[in-house]
Amino acid sequence: MTSWATVAAAAAPAPAPPPPPPVGTHAVLDANALIGAPLAAYATLADILITTPAALAEVRDPAARAALAAAVGARLVTREPDEGNVKAGKSMV
Repeated sequence: MTSWATVAAAAAPAPAPPPPPPVGTHAVLDANALIGAPLAAYATLADILITTPAALAEVRDPAARAALAAAVGARLVTREPDEGNVKAGKSMV
């Protein structure tokens, strides 16, 4: 006689494949990335680039702001993080 555990283990379905990646990738940029990264790096970094208004304000040179705007276009989104975002970020460090 075969035990129930043996039958259940043999009939177990294969694990599900991982879900597909989300549509569009995101990258969060701090002031250092906005000021110091080569502009060509933004071309393949992510589909959507997110920063805070304070980080964007650190780019003070008008020519640098214009070059950044030309490099990232509408892909750069500014958002103020809420408390949950800040906690999540701190837990990763």
